[in-house]
Amino acid sequence: MDVTASKPSPIDRDLLLAFLFWAFSYALLSVWGAIVAGDWSVVLSERRVALVTLGASAYWLVLKRLRRDGDVSLRTAAGWIVAGGVTLLLARIGLDELFNHPVAVDKSVRWSLAWSGYFGIWVIGSIAHGRAINGSKGTAESSVADVGDEYWQALFDRVP
Repeated sequence: MDVTASKPSPIDRDLLLAFLFWAFSYALLSVWGAIVAGDWSVVLSERRVALVTLGASAYWLVLKRLRRDGDVSLRTAAGWIVAGGVTLLLARIGLDELFNHPVAVDKSVRWSLAWSGYFGIWVIGSIAHGRAINGSKGTAESSVADVGDEYWQALFDRVP
């Protein structure tokens, strides 16, 4: 019986990238929060899980949009980053009120700016990666996560 591994669908790749974004965001923001608070017991937080999940959902939507539209302008990417940051800021303030956890607005703004910078790195990286794969112009059919085995093999062959 011939059992061949099928390539994951573009949707599966987008979900994997969104999950990786979630995991790395959670780890980064948890360590940052613990350092700022001086208390490592704050590494696990329901509010952070909710906010980082919302942020990963925003990143997944960006990946879907890149898959649909192909290449985008810097203005569009900056708009996504700003919109994501403002959305997370408002969600953080809302969750603080919901959990009756008063946090100064400046602290929420700093947290949102840190997250926005990280989100921006992933968004711009996704766009650049899509351009590297597709040439200077992206297409709706092939975009950020449409990477074949040949690409990965060539990439790993270059690593010393």
